[in-house]
Amino acid sequence: MFEEIATYTNMYGLQLGLNSFRLTSTSEIKILFALHIMIGSLNKFPRIRMYWERSLRIYAFLENMSRDRFFQLRTCLHFVNNLEKPTKSASRTTSTLEGSPSTSKTTSESNPISKSSATSTSELKDKLYKVRPIIESVRKRCLQLEVERDLSVDEQIIPFTGKIGIKQYIRGKPCPWGIKVYVLCGKSGQAYDFLFYQGKSTEINKETLTKFGHGASVVLHLIERISKSGHHLFFDNFFSSYLLFTELKDKGILAAGTIRINRFFQPPIMNDKEMKKKERGFSEEVVSPDGIVIVKWLDNRTVCLASNYLGKGEEDTAKRWDKNTSKYIEITRPAVVKEYNHSMGGVDLLDQLISLYRIFIRSRKWTLRVTMHMVDFALVNSWIEYKKDCEKNNITGKNVIDLLEFRMRVAESLIKMGQAVILNKRGRPPTSNSPRNSPSNSPVPSRRRVETRPLREIQSDRVDHMPQFDDQKEATRCKKTGCKGRTHVFCDKCKVHLCLLKIRNCYSDFHRK
Repeated sequence: MFEEIATYTNMYGLQLGLNSFRLTSTSEIKILFALHIMIGSLNKFPRIRMYWERSLRIYAFLENMSRDRFFQLRTCLHFVNNLEKPTKSASRTTSTLEGSPSTSKTTSESNPISKSSATSTSELKDKLYKVRPIIESVRKRCLQLEVERDLSVDEQIIPFTGKIGIKQYIRGKPCPWGIKVYVLCGKSGQAYDFLFYQGKSTEINKETLTKFGHGASVVLHLIERISKSGHHLFFDNFFSSYLLFTELKDKGILAAGTIRINRFFQPPIMNDKEMKKKERGFSEEVVSPDGIVIVKWLDNRTVCLASNYLGKGEEDTAKRWDKNTSKYIEITRPAVVKEYNHSMGGVDLLDQLISLYRIFIRSRKWTLRVTMHMVDFALVNSWIEYKKDCEKNNITGKNVIDLLEFRMRVAESLIKMGQAVILNKRGRPPTSNSPRNSPSNSPVPSRRRVETRPLREIQSDRVDHMPQFDDQKEATRCKKTGCKGRTHVFCDKCKVHLCLLKIRNCYSDFHRK
């Protein structure tokens, strides 16, 4: 994908006719993405230009890419040929994943489109075609993950207040304005599939949409990647309907969620006015002939839930704050409420982890906002996958790196792993006539640089690890684990000293896996 980004970025830069544009490469595109990841991980300065301030000494920015080149590449960043705008039916054919379940039919029907219906023609086009390659790349990896038992479907918002036809407002979200994404998540926060909302162009089967409605069709679209029965699925009242619960029961998926009572054919259940006269914790249950259970529970206010496998069940107790007595009290809680509260917050957890180190983008281009959101999305999903692997291998405590360190390691690997060393640094070297080197000034004692071992991914990539000799009077301690020798030889890429002798070749051992 990085190679394609470099190709189409060069193509767009030439189409703009920029005289100062220099063709980019795959390694430079990796550096561009790595610097964006660092921008989200480091302290967020009020201006992005401040990362290149000499006084702040952020060498990852100063040594790898100039400030003007960074903004130039970000302006020209493209994933497709800008002159080829595909229709939605064509883009759906090219973006269907190999081995993944078919999600929807093509939107081009047998009836031809009249010349006067210009609006309907635009609706057939994929509105996200400019960023479709990175969306499908992340989704393809999500479809390869092993699905956990407890799943949830909810809405995610990509913060954006600029101009785009699919912008939505979701009340209650921290950033209510933006691009809406439907996500299938596990209880751990790991995403297994997602779907961008595009209005009438949303990739949903038209027959399913006609039968079940929009919310239920989204759930049925996302669960197509589930290959076996026995999963527990939870969603809120935006998606729930009576037909959805019966359909999920036929598929062997156990589902529960909050509901809107008018979607359930007027069930014989107590209304809100009568229920509020009962004591707090009161609940009522109604079961349909199809086995769909509706439970209405009184907490601070009434809440209705439906399920195709569970109702009041074995009730437990929950602590709630009572305003009248100014203390916590215990109230009874139905089993379906307990299961819903325990497993519904997967998408919210994913949103929370993304918001911790979100890539700082202040741009009117929605393509940049979606691109960097998918980078954050992939980083969080990878970190959750990494934590699961640590649990399987009994790695605990301080040996498990947190999300911030994980992001920084990914960024550093994108910059250095598999890349050659850039020997010619930008800028003019100081001359002997400069004030710093003048004899009249007293010498400033320089702090000794502490050598740190590189990441193992960079250490063993076997690209451009060249030995060099230093000019120091005293030899430096070898950085190979277990060696106590001293040497003047260091690696030009790893920046650590290593023994290179006939009797002891730490340099070779250090760079092998």
